[in-house]
Amino acid sequence: MKNFKAILLIVVALMGWNVANAMTVAEKAAQKEVKDYLTRQGFRVEIDPDDDSVMFRQSDLIYWITFKGDGSGILYTLHVKPLKLRAEKDDDDTANRKHERAVYAANELNRISPAKTEVRHTRVDFTFPVFASSASEYIKQLSNVLKELQSARSQFHDQFKKMEYVTDSVHNYWSTQDPNLVVLPQRAGEIRHKVNPDLSVSNVEIATYGSYSNSEANKPLIDYNGQIFQDRCRFIREKITVRANEAGKYYIGVKLYNPEGKLIVPNKHSEFTTVTPIEIKKANKETDIELNAFGTPDTNFWTPGVYRLEIYDSDVLVRKEAFEIYE
Repeated sequence: MKNFKAILLIVVALMGWNVANAMTVAEKAAQKEVKDYLTRQGFRVEIDPDDDSVMFRQSDLIYWITFKGDGSGILYTLHVKPLKLRAEKDDDDTANRKHERAVYAANELNRISPAKTEVRHTRVDFTFPVFASSASEYIKQLSNVLKELQSARSQFHDQFKKMEYVTDSVHNYWSTQDPNLVVLPQRAGEIRHKVNPDLSVSNVEIATYGSYSNSEANKPLIDYNGQIFQDRCRFIREKITVRANEAGKYYIGVKLYNPEGKLIVPNKHSEFTTVTPIEIKKANKETDIELNAFGTPDTNFWTPGVYRLEIYDSDVLVRKEAFEIYE
């Protein structure tokens, strides 16, 4: 008798689940009409028993359409196979930078595309919801909806790649270079806290180089104060004219902001783009000093637009400047 009661409870629970998830008459009719249409178009169509969606394949991608509504209208939502965001080999830092790029790309797409892009923890979802009063009305739009969804998925790759230069290229490049050129957390002591600056900067000039090296063999691609073009922009170096109150050693920090206003740093822990230790031999005398270069061999990192520079004596701002990179 106990076993019978247990079986009865299971049956009742399953009956309740089926009732709760059963399609409405309108949803069922819309499902059939869309399935029949896609079959006539030559697609191999299946019904997913988990969510009653209509599934089909195009260009090696799986799509499915879900249905939600009643007699007054149905919300038809076209889905496409999500993009996997995290690989098994990714460490936490790599996964976090991928997620940052994905959020940026999704925000850009949602601003310009009628499709909906949503970043989840390990994947990116693409959907295109359409409310229609009838299945025939939706079917008339389906071809364009499919193209828009495919376009959104493709554009996401472009935006994701664009953001890679900020979150990956510089990080990966500088992580292999001389740590004296990077403000790592363990070197934070180099930047001393100051209330007032001990030096002033009267002039800033910009040049571009093929590498970060300070050797004389590393000739500028674009000399100081020349017009900077993207295809000849790899590593940016500043030359500043300074006057110090006292002779001695100083640390010059540079913060470089891209045209979108984002601070460019060698890794997510860095406060400055570069830090250059300098030595002033004579007080109250103007001296021209070249700072450490920053960049990547890939010219695509430097997008055209106006960049902002902030120059610091340790942690005290002493100069602001701007320059433009032309296409």
